[in-house]
Amino acid sequence: MNYYSAVPRIVEEVERHYKLEPGTLAGRSRKAGIAKARHIAAYLSYMMTNESMDFVGAVLGARDHSTIHHSVRFVETDAATMYEAGFVWGAIEGAVNARTPGTPENSHEAVPVSL
Repeated sequence: MNYYSAVPRIVEEVERHYKLEPGTLAGRSRKAGIAKARHIAAYLSYMMTNESMDFVGAVLGARDHSTIHHSVRFVETDAATMYEAGFVWGAIEGAVNARTPGTPENSHEAVPVSL
């Protein structure tokens, strides 16, 4: 079954924003900079879409919904990270919307996700 979601685009844009190699956020690295970017990607993916925490976790490297829940709580309770997440949200929102189905700018560029 093919399903189109903005979550892979959000993750891709967060990787681009932090100048990380594609696939880094889905990897196993626990380095502080990568972990923080992963927290922000999980937060933005959950808050900007109607996707479940399970789905966001699957896109971010087969992570459990409780891991995504932790990321969302972490970003919401850490003021500096919340500020940074807001900045990243603003920076990537246009790029994500421009490449997500159902938006007037570029609705033909969809991101297929196999479930």
